[in-house]
Amino acid sequence: MSAIEVECTPSENLLFNLSRSNQAPKVVLTITNTKDDLAAFKVKTTQPRRYLVRPNQGILSPGGKVDVTILLVDKDQQLLLKKYDELGFSQKAMDDATKDKFLVQSCPLLPAYRHLEAMPSGGSSKEEAERLTAMWNEVSSTKAVPIVNKKLLVRHMVVEDENAKATTSENSPSLNYLPTDAPNYSTMTPENLIAEISSLRKKYDDLVTFSVSLTAERDLLNNSLEQTRREHEKLRKERQSSNKMKKAEKSGLGYPLVFVIAMVMFMLGKYLNGNGLGVSEL
Repeated sequence: MSAIEVECTPSENLLFNLSRSNQAPKVVLTITNTKDDLAAFKVKTTQPRRYLVRPNQGILSPGGKVDVTILLVDKDQQLLLKKYDELGFSQKAMDDATKDKFLVQSCPLLPAYRHLEAMPSGGSSKEEAERLTAMWNEVSSTKAVPIVNKKLLVRHMVVEDENAKATTSENSPSLNYLPTDAPNYSTMTPENLIAEISSLRKKYDDLVTFSVSLTAERDLLNNSLEQTRREHEKLRKERQSSNKMKKAEKSGLGYPLVFVIAMVMFMLGKYLNGNGLGVSEL
């Protein structure tokens, strides 16, 4: 199978506008399959805890495209704004300090997984996502088909007026970070309320999924830490044992040497006494 390179829009940079008065910023990345074959795609980032990516993988039919929503977590937005303040409100310093990246991978869909494209969800359900993950693991380990990588740089642009900057410099309360454009539910129609509830439900599901992912990463890190601690303790005991053996060897060579010297002096004294020689005569 030949390689499949997808088109990405934006093609080079993902711009997140940071603001103290808006909700968590997001970017929509459009991925397009310009080839005549089914393509699988996957989106990765150097900061998986900072961004929510939906969908982060999927299948594209020939000529098909998908909009990938990338949401910057509000907690990290506030941390980035704090860093911006510490850097003296300098956008250039901010650009130099943050080096987040995204990677879009694409490859031909393996024959054994082509049935996923015909399913109603197009590979986006939990079960199908697990199968797609298995396919990517297989492709990465066996090199069965070529993988095309496309890198995208991230830029965090701080948008604020002079009043907000002055307020921040005077250590204003954290209420400035709260969104002020919350919808007015009392004026909504039933249809709009249902749509809003569905949107909130989806955001909640995304957060739950993200929380489960963080919990799994935490458990993995704890296991790795425990394994490292055990290996360190094992190495420490081996080093102590080795040092004890070396000390024993050194002390073991000292006693025979003292014994030999003592025997030589004893035999010499006996020889001198037997021949009637004294120290004064020598």
